[in-house]
Amino acid sequence: FLQILNPLLLLKANHIMAPSLTVTYLLLNLINIVFSQQCLSSPSELQWSENADGDFYGTITMDAYTTTINNIRFTTRAINSQIPAPTIRFIPGRKYFITLVNNLGP
Repeated sequence: FLQILNPLLLLKANHIMAPSLTVTYLLLNLINIVFSQQCLSSPSELQWSENADGDFYGTITMDAYTTTINNIRFTTRAINSQIPAPTIRFIPGRKYFITLVNNLGP
C-alpha cells in the first residue's frame, strides 16, 4: 500500500533508518497523508421542477471550472460548477427531461 503511495518513503525507511524508527516514520507519514488530503464533499442533488402533468425537468450545465484542492490550482470540467457532479435521482415510472447546456466550447 505505501509502496504505491510513496516509494521514496520506503527507500528512506529501508536503507537509512533502524527498524524501530522505520515503523514510527511510516506511521507518521501515513497520518500526514490521511490528514493532508482534502476530501471532496458529498455532491448536492440535481434540482427538478415538476409540471402539472407530473413530468420532471432539470438542467445540467457543463463548464470549465478552476478550483484549488490540496494547495494545487487546476482547471477541469465540471457539471453545474461542482466537483463531483450532482447526484441525479429518479422515481420509477415518472418522466424526466434534462436540458444539457455545453459551455465547453469546440
